[in-house]
Amino acid sequence: MELLDIEVQHECRCENCGCAFTLMTKDCSMCPAETSFTWQEPPTIAQLSSVQCSNCGLPIDTGDEQHDED
Repeated sequence: MELLDIEVQHECRCENCGCAFTLMTKDCSMCPAETSFTWQEPPTIAQLSSVQCSNCGLPIDTGDEQHDED
């Protein structure tokens, strides 16, 4: 089992179809929830600025995210 850091964009590949995608998990600052986001391509600034908590629905601050180099 591999553990991924939260607050970081990770380049991943689907084990079933082999397609690449970007994964990021963020903590909500307003409630105790974590939300994971996926994109088929690395997300744009507009996509990052529009992410919302899956629990409370409030916007999540993504700041300047860095890609995982590992």
